Amino acid sequence: MSLVHPVKKCPVCDMDVTENEIALYYRGIEFRFCSEQCRKRFDRRPHLFVGDPRLGKSEKQKGTVVKKAHKIKLKVLLDLATQKLLAAEIGALMGIESVEVNQDEITLVYDLLQVSMEDIENVIIQAQGHLKQTMTDKLRKGLIQYSEECELDNLAHLSKDSGCH
Repeated sequence: MSLVHPVKKCPVCDMDVTENEIALYYRGIEFRFCSEQCRKRFDRRPHLFVGDPRLGKSEKQKGTVVKKAHKIKLKVLLDLATQKLLAAEIGALMGIESVEVNQDEITLVYDLLQVSMEDIENVIIQAQGHLKQTMTDKLRKGLIQYSEECELDNLAHLSKDSGCH
C-alpha cells in the first residue's frame, strides 16, 4: 500500500508542494513551502500571503504582483562562464521574471512579493564574491532596500507602528 501525500500550494509562489516539503505553522494552520526562500518570505510578513478576518484578503490572495525592474552596474567585468553562472543562480530564485547578465551589468525584473533586491544581491555576493561599491552605490542600494521594505510593510496591512510610513 502506497501513501499518497496531499498536494498543496506554496502560499508565496503557488508551486505544488507535498507533506515532505518545508512546513511552518501560522495561527494553528500548517503551511508548506517549496523552498527555504519562500518559507523565510512568509515568516517575515505572513499577512502578505494569508488574509485576516478583520482586514480581508491578503495581497497575494487578491492576485497582486509588485513588479520591479532594476539594473545593477558591476565594478568588474565578468567572463562568459561567470555571466552564465550568475544568470542561472539569480534565475533560480522564486519571483524572478527575467534576468540578463552582461559583462558589467545585470538587468532584471522580479515580483517583490516573492523576492527582494536584498535577496538578489545576496545571491550575487555568494556567486561572485564581495561587490565593490562606492558611497553612492551604497546609498542607492540602501534606498532601494528601505523602499522595498516599506512597500511590503504597507501591503502586509501592518500598523502605523511598523516603522515605515
